[in-house]
Amino acid sequence: MKRVKHYARQLLSDPWLLLVASQFLLIILALGLGWKYGIAWQRELELNENLLWGALGGTLLAWSNIYLCRWGWRAGWQWALEYRHFCQHWDFLTPGRILFLSLASGCAEEALFRGVLVNLWGPLPQGLLFALLHYGGPRLWFLPLWSGILGCLLGYYIELGGDLGAAMALHAANNLWALSYISRELAPKSESA
Repeated sequence: MKRVKHYARQLLSDPWLLLVASQFLLIILALGLGWKYGIAWQRELELNENLLWGALGGTLLAWSNIYLCRWGWRAGWQWALEYRHFCQHWDFLTPGRILFLSLASGCAEEALFRGVLVNLWGPLPQGLLFALLHYGGPRLWFLPLWSGILGCLLGYYIELGGDLGAAMALHAANNLWALSYISRELAPKSESA
């Protein structure tokens, strides 16, 4: 029992381990719920040009958000300043971790939310749950707001027959650019990184 408590304490105190564990949990949930309810989201994945369009969309989305935040910092908007402060705690990001986290979150979150939960609940409820997953505290209100809007839009895209692979590529590309920017411009440089 002591060993379990030790590992639990270590997991909760290390943001990198917590992020990795959460992504593994999400993919396990997606696989388990998909199996239980007969939703074969894995069969919907295809290697086609939609992956490229999704990645391009994610790139444009990330850079529009980056410029909005930079504009907000210059204008002194409180939400943008709070986000900048929040990002300064992400000093554990290295290029390999950024790539892993971008791909893992893009695939795991899309598999669960758009691959399974859209089919079970519909676009709006899964978008609201997706927003809660991105809650960073009351001063970072725009994170769940933006994530919820994007989650609902991607949910409606999937419901209307959209490609789950394209949604995964969009999500992964968005996270790749955003995390790269946070690592390069905002997070203090770590001694261990």
